[in-house]
Amino acid sequence: MRVSEYYASDWMGVEWTEWGPLDIGKDFFTQFSTEEGQYRFRHRRTSGLEDVGGTGRSVRGRVGLLAQGTYADEMAYHLPGYSVSNSI
Repeated sequence: MRVSEYYASDWMGVEWTEWGPLDIGKDFFTQFSTEEGQYRFRHRRTSGLEDVGGTGRSVRGRVGLLAQGTYADEMAYHLPGYSVSNSI
């Protein structure tokens, strides 16, 4: 599979929303469904997908939770036993 296919609006037979920044101060999240579904993220400055996932709850809610800590100095959540901080 070519990398460009990962970014297609109909990748894997799913109709994806437009790409946009994780900016919780904007109306960006209104494009996401309040139903369960899939989501994907890519980094603005690097190639490749960063995260692909799904939720049994609201996609809008899940993306909102992920976005809360995107630009924070430390991760918004962590796995038990791990302590990772953002050094950028």
